Amino acid sequence: MSNEELFNIYFNTHTINSISDYATKNLGLCKDEKYLSERYWSEEEDQFLIENYASMDTNEFTDIFNKTTATVIARAIKFGISKDRWWTDEEILILKKYYPYMRNKELYEKYFSYRTYDSVTNKALKLGLIKDPKYLYKTECETLEQNSEKLYRHIKGKDGEIHKEYKLKGKDNPKYKPRIKLNCAYCGKEIYRLESDIASNNNTFCSVSCSARWKSENMSGVNSPIRGKVSEKWTNEMRKQQAINVIDRLLKSDFSYRKTKPQLIIDNLLNQLNIKYKNEYNCKYYLIDNYLIDYNLMIEVQGNFFHCNPVMNLDNNRKAKILGKDKAKHTYIKKYYNIEILYLWEKDIYENIEICKQLILKYINNNGILENYHSYNYCSRNNKLVIIKDKYNIGY
Repeated sequence: MSNEELFNIYFNTHTINSISDYATKNLGLCKDEKYLSERYWSEEEDQFLIENYASMDTNEFTDIFNKTTATVIARAIKFGISKDRWWTDEEILILKKYYPYMRNKELYEKYFSYRTYDSVTNKALKLGLIKDPKYLYKTECETLEQNSEKLYRHIKGKDGEIHKEYKLKGKDNPKYKPRIKLNCAYCGKEIYRLESDIASNNNTFCSVSCSARWKSENMSGVNSPIRGKVSEKWTNEMRKQQAINVIDRLLKSDFSYRKTKPQLIIDNLLNQLNIKYKNEYNCKYYLIDNYLIDYNLMIEVQGNFFHCNPVMNLDNNRKAKILGKDKAKHTYIKKYYNIEILYLWEKDIYENIEICKQLILKYINNNGILENYHSYNYCSRNNKLVIIKDKYNIGY
């Protein structure tokens, strides 16, 4: 079923977005392939639309294809077909004759009710038609006169002259509701508010700044209404299940278009070295960029910015969170797979690909045992791999 159908039939107490998020993120669900193929347009439907869109009413297509009007129109736009292209000479003459001197709604209802209102106004726009200036002036005067009667009343002033007074102001407005007098909960200033506003708020303020100051003093720290509730609601079990669901969705998607340039370079290097590998290797809660099949070893390709390369000291305001996740991933792999991951960094992949090549070979020849597992801590001297004296420590 579509998300809209689920909303209308079963879950109208939720939003469509929340239904979609819960189904995909919490339950790991995805749409059935057969349903998706039936939902989209077939070649026969496309051909029928192209051949008949100009001569048939759009509502007829909705009955034939069991699709919404918006879907049919969007499909027609995709193929570049439009009903405007098939306006007859007689229709265009009528439009040119009456458009400058009639309201659009009147013109539509009187001469073009078999079309859509938008198609009529759009056609006039494409033909460059405009309203006659005298006609516009006349209609504006009529509108002003009508509004004047609705909005103003005539009263006799102290000078004996008749004046216009805006009659919808304050208590004279027919929609006016009485206000209740009270004081600002922060500064004590006298204010007036609707009863409904007071009923929905424990405290009422004269301004946004007073509201902010009161909340800062009374609803922060231990007095915060959400203190402790977030951690109680989002349990460790839920976090783990969420991670599994995310991994499952990623594995079902197409990774080919997501590969970064550094990842493609490393994949190509492994192919040149005749090393069998698997991209996005599933470790339950985590995915590994390259799993070396014949050696039971793992390689991660680390972006400079998104993994906070310590050599470059980039300004990433999420640094603490990113390093925490990378460290947790390293700890999990070490504990449950007993593998130390080799980290090849974007800067070295671009600038020192030979170091990356030597590191991979040494990593394999030493059965996964290295003095350091980050490529930025190595340099090449006389074509030999050497670890630098002052090593960078990223924390994992």
